[in-house]
Amino acid sequence: QEHRLGTIVAFHETTDQVFLLDNLRESEEKHRLIFENTPVGVFQYDTAGRITTCNNSFVKVFGSSRKQLIGLNLMNLADKDLVQAIADSLTGAVGFYEQEYEQMHSRKKVPLRGYFASITSKNGDIRGGVGIVEDFSEKYQSDRQIKYKEEFESLLMALELDFLNTDISDIEGTFNKGLMKMGMFCKVDRAYVFSF
Repeated sequence: QEHRLGTIVAFHETTDQVFLLDNLRESEEKHRLIFENTPVGVFQYDTAGRITTCNNSFVKVFGSSRKQLIGLNLMNLADKDLVQAIADSLTGAVGFYEQEYEQMHSRKKVPLRGYFASITSKNGDIRGGVGIVEDFSEKYQSDRQIKYKEEFESLLMALELDFLNTDISDIEGTFNKGLMKMGMFCKVDRAYVFSF
């Protein structure tokens, strides 16, 4: 016959753990909402450069579908500057890309700006990367228009100086050269001036 001396009952307070788990779930939900609804393309990739997750804005910028993008190895893209920016991030540097990107399927060219950074573990090991990309078509077009206007004004100033420094006996030659320069700038293959 066994003799019991007593019973030990242990209680473990779990209120703090439940509170922490609730906070963690809430934080994850906030981050998911930000990730999915941000107006710029956000994506993550592993150490081999394969896309592991992306948001809808990224899908739109790349002109593809999520199904085609998840698992895509970015190191195999034709755009070597973009590949280099991503490779830089996997060495611990911040990669940067800003130029026209040709979309994979539509072949449409989109002015694209991107920043790429590594994701590291607690001990500093690189575990992949994250990229943020945006289509900056409006600013790109605006910058191109400003550049075109500046180049056109510069050409007009140069032509004006040519005319001012030309002897009247050589004005026809200067005029023809000016007309040729203007035609080249405007990408016109022929320009004619008719006199009556």
